[in-house]
Amino acid sequence: MSFLATLKCSVVPSGALAMGGWCGAYAALHQSVYYTSFLAAPGGSTLLDSPHPKYFQSTLRRVTTARIMAFTHAVVSWVWSIRVLSGAWGTLRASRQGVSWASFVAYDFQNTSDGLAFMRHSLGYFVQEFLYVAIHEPDPLYLAHHTLYLAATYPVAASGSGWPIIAISTTFAEFTNPIQLLWEMTRVFGYDEAYARLSLPFTVAFTLCRGVLMPITLVDMANYLLKAPKSHPTLIYAWVLCLLGVTGSFLWLIQLVRGFLRFRRKKLSRKD
Repeated sequence: MSFLATLKCSVVPSGALAMGGWCGAYAALHQSVYYTSFLAAPGGSTLLDSPHPKYFQSTLRRVTTARIMAFTHAVVSWVWSIRVLSGAWGTLRASRQGVSWASFVAYDFQNTSDGLAFMRHSLGYFVQEFLYVAIHEPDPLYLAHHTLYLAATYPVAASGSGWPIIAISTTFAEFTNPIQLLWEMTRVFGYDEAYARLSLPFTVAFTLCRGVLMPITLVDMANYLLKAPKSHPTLIYAWVLCLLGVTGSFLWLIQLVRGFLRFRRKKLSRKD
């Protein structure tokens, strides 16, 4: 092994290098999109460059750039989660340590190179996204969400097992994110017809994934982790943080459904 390779392994773990690489890549892409936007829409726009009260006085140019990054990460991480899960599904099903209860997969399966690469990608993204939110758009809910993700995922990535917990959670969470981002931006920019068309599919998808599938999966995870022959304190800790996140999503889901029903009633009353 060369001196540089030895120095790299002894001073900076490969996982940190991978996370830093993804963090830097998303930060660079974020800045590229932001400054390229001035070519399409020069600065000084009242709509894009005025402080927006909904976003803590950040401009819609900055907010839109951040949402483009979030959309990109959602698509990449969702496809990546499907890829790593489908590639290992048979093994995950067969490795449930001879348990007698019905459980989907072995949630404590050892971290593979594919599973680690998947987690490090999202960790890198969320580090740079957390910094953006803290500086430009300090929404307490966003900060809490990003903190929960980093606090749950990093210990799993640093431990020897548990990547299926993160991959399955990502599959359900990121499935709804692209349509949610489009739904949000059409409302902010005043595209009322597009917003109305997106409201129903977004509400249905969010209800199915966050209100039904994720709670069922959390129960299955708890059932497996609490009864597994080997104790997994790190994975139980990550599960608790996932539970907090799903609880927050469920509370927001209640508001979403109520808002959608009010929106539908108003729309129907206008037709009458």
